[in-house]
Amino acid sequence: MMGLVYKDIMVQGRTLRYYLIFMLVYVVLVFAGVFDTFILGTFAVVMAMLLPMSSMAYDDQVKWDAYAAAAPGGRKKVVAGKYLFTLGVVLASGAAALILMLALYVLGRTEMPMGELLITLGACMEVGLLINSVILPLIFKFGAEKSRAISLG
Repeated sequence: MMGLVYKDIMVQGRTLRYYLIFMLVYVVLVFAGVFDTFILGTFAVVMAMLLPMSSMAYDDQVKWDAYAAAAPGGRKKVVAGKYLFTLGVVLASGAAALILMLALYVLGRTEMPMGELLITLGACMEVGLLINSVILPLIFKFGAEKSRAISLG
């Protein structure tokens, strides 16, 4: 199962680097006073939603289902690997946002108390998990393209 998570990380490597660059741009904008610190928590939610969905879209493009059916663990391990990847993305994006929020707090670039920042970040991470708990079963059932239409409709 960890091999499946590793596969997803490698497939999303370039995307992860782009998201890191975007997050750093947002930190500069927060530091400049353009955005509030809450944008970092929101960005963590966006990363938590988009990375697993795009990972499954890439799997659909290369017909990964045929390989997954032949995997030693079967489809159960593939599904568990996707959920583990999603949890890892949520935790990693939350940790990155937390580090950046702490840095902004220490530098005095936010007026909010630390407790409020932590509660907001926790709520954003929970929203990311909630959205994924709805969208991932749809993607497994209908595929990436059809589930987008279903989730938007």
